[in-house]
Amino acid sequence: MAVLSPSCSFLAGPLPKPVLRAQPHSVVSKQNNVTFLCEGATGARGYRFYKELHQNPRHTEISQNPKNKNEFSISKLDSQHAGRYRCQYWTLHRWSELSDSLELVVTGFYSKPRLSAQPSPEVTEGQNVTLQCHSGGAYYCFSLTKEGPQQLSQTLDSQCNTYTGQLQALFSVGPVTSSQRWRFRCYSFDIYSPQMWSEPSDPLELLVSGLSKKPSLLSHQGHILDSGKSLTLQCCSDIKYERFALYKFGGADFIQKDGQWTQSGLSLANFTLGSVSRSTGGQYRCYGANNLSSEWSASSDPLDILITGQFQVRPFLSVKPNSTVHSGDNVTLLCKTAYTVDTFILSKEGAAHQPQRLKPKLQVREFKAEFSMSAVTSDLSGTYRCYGSQYSSLYLLSYASDPMELIVLGPTEASNPPPSRPMSAGLERYLQALIGVSVAFLLFLFILVFLLLRRKHQGKFRKKGQFEVIPSLSVKPNSTVHSGDNVTLLCKTAYTVDTFILSKEGAAHQPQRVKPKFQFGEFQAEFTMSAVTSDLSGTYRCYGSQYSSLYLLSHASAPVELTVSGLERYLQALIGVSVAFLLFLFILVFLLLRRKHQGKFRKKDASVEDMKSEDGVELDTFSIPQAFSIPQAFSIPQAFSIPQAFSIPPANPIPSSHCLPHQDAESEEPQDVVYAQLCSRSLRQGTAVPPRSQAGEATEEPSVYAALAVTRPGSVPHDKEQ
Repeated sequence: MAVLSPSCSFLAGPLPKPVLRAQPHSVVSKQNNVTFLCEGATGARGYRFYKELHQNPRHTEISQNPKNKNEFSISKLDSQHAGRYRCQYWTLHRWSELSDSLELVVTGFYSKPRLSAQPSPEVTEGQNVTLQCHSGGAYYCFSLTKEGPQQLSQTLDSQCNTYTGQLQALFSVGPVTSSQRWRFRCYSFDIYSPQMWSEPSDPLELLVSGLSKKPSLLSHQGHILDSGKSLTLQCCSDIKYERFALYKFGGADFIQKDGQWTQSGLSLANFTLGSVSRSTGGQYRCYGANNLSSEWSASSDPLDILITGQFQVRPFLSVKPNSTVHSGDNVTLLCKTAYTVDTFILSKEGAAHQPQRLKPKLQVREFKAEFSMSAVTSDLSGTYRCYGSQYSSLYLLSYASDPMELIVLGPTEASNPPPSRPMSAGLERYLQALIGVSVAFLLFLFILVFLLLRRKHQGKFRKKGQFEVIPSLSVKPNSTVHSGDNVTLLCKTAYTVDTFILSKEGAAHQPQRVKPKFQFGEFQAEFTMSAVTSDLSGTYRCYGSQYSSLYLLSHASAPVELTVSGLERYLQALIGVSVAFLLFLFILVFLLLRRKHQGKFRKKDASVEDMKSEDGVELDTFSIPQAFSIPQAFSIPQAFSIPQAFSIPPANPIPSSHCLPHQDAESEEPQDVVYAQLCSRSLRQGTAVPPRSQAGEATEEPSVYAALAVTRPGSVPHDKEQ
């Protein structure tokens, strides 16, 4: 590679800035090729291409022949090629300044997002529309690109959709015009790799409807289909449209098909939708357009596709006055069911027109609708069926009623009555008038009685509830929760209701209303309470209301008691534990003091010397001082005299310090009465050898003594020598 000298300082004026382009586009999917084209000034002899954050050029080319542009190609693009590029050129004396940066975006690194129009891709000229790009991945940015000559690119930071939990970006586009096609794609990417994008979303084209003649939309399989049947819709017009579009109301996109021409001069396109299911039901429109124009025609008349067997109701269909009538007669087809329905649909087998719809009336606990036909003709002959639909989706029907065959005969032939006298004809007219008045009176009387009975019957229901539905109310996770927990009250019923109402007993605020969802054959609504407090404790009930009147409710559900326990419960538990602990401590101290007190008395009892007799009987004695002697004046009655068996034994065997003084038995002088205090201990009887008399002779009989135990020696004073 040749070494180029630096720019010469003596040349005056800067060189023109080069222009850098990418072909076929600056947004290229990976593993594809891209070519950079750098356009310099006339006479440029060399070119260099740079990628930002790289000091050395990615490509340098020096040519002997001057040329004002140069190309640099990259094949099999990958993540390393994504980034910003610049270029510059070399003249005879110096290098030009760098071109403006060109961002090369390589796509296909992440899964594709989804692009939709809000509220629909069907717009009118001059209207603004919002495009929503959303993805389930954790991507922080979204980019929207518009295809065509007038390209458009927008980049927005993502936002979290609180309803779906997905990241999204909302791009505002418009005002749209019919002078160009509005076809978009969107991408998602990480903010730290801004040139590495996801795969592109499916293309979304805005349908700008114009004023050209509307096409017709037909269904050869009819408007009402059973699940699993195949469906093909045909859009046709006597104007030679080159392409057609089919749009389902509420859908995110529409289907396009190239037009075909028939020998009769019609242009048409067939849209095959395959086997029908719940998602197929809805309202469809179609449009026509030419390839050279971005303007679409006016929309066709809407076509309803109804799917049967979507809920377990089979209505009953009858005809009045008869299933066989004459042309010009009036016929009424009555469709009824005991289950709640929002609309009745009457369909004639093989009819090209849309089926009839009627709102039912609740009469005698049945939902009824009357389809009246005035002055019928033979064209109305055929097989009829009726269906019911609910408010959740008007395009999902019940099972069909049993078929009812209506036969319309030709008009009746008028017979020529025999001639009659004028007087007879007059009497006949009066008689007919009388019969007519009588019939009218009886009919009026019948209607009056019917209305009275109906009013009485409805009055009973008003006392019970405005319609015979009793929803059930349950609470999750439990009816007893703590402050700050989340609680969900679930109200449900198997019968059709339009709204669920949750009421708290004694609450001053308005009751809550929630539209139910149809799940598992039941209508359900969840009332969610986040971070509950004790103020939400109470008794709750739920009710149902119907579309006919939001202010007439069903019977109440069984009450549910919600208890929210707060910090006061913890405080009560803490107080209870503290009281129990203090009570236990008090009992423990009481027992310790009592044990200590009893120990002192045991020591005092042990200080008294026990004396044992020959058979082991204990004897504790003490002398009673004179202060405790009972004078003779206070003699003890005979009932309280001490028998001989309990006489005090002689003093010889007992130590003198604990014995009573010995008294002469023969003394006749007045003696003091000696008493003994008996404790709660056992008293046992024993014998002792009689002491000798003063003459030295023993007594004839042994003496009997009793062992007396002293409980508290300290309570009686000890003997002292006097």
